[in-house]
Amino acid sequence: YKPGFVYHKAGVFLTDIVAETERQQSLLLRIDGERRLRLMEAVDRINRKHGRHTVRPLALGLDREWEMRRGRVSGRYTTRLNEVLRVKAC
Repeated sequence: YKPGFVYHKAGVFLTDIVAETERQQSLLLRIDGERRLRLMEAVDRINRKHGRHTVRPLALGLDREWEMRRGRVSGRYTTRLNEVLRVKAC
């Protein structure tokens, strides 16, 4: 602690950490033909429902920046005065 400094609470979550040698290279290497087909159909269904590349091979990389879906975001009533709800009594 240093007097005069402004501190902010912050946190970081690290999950699913594994050694580089333990990383699974491909879901499809150990799967027979019919199971592979069912897996790919399931991946296609998920991607159709939740958006392109929701599930994708790690080989494509992780370079996409994450972006929140904004379809159901509530108003910014506490930070934008023009979005404050106005109520009139009848």
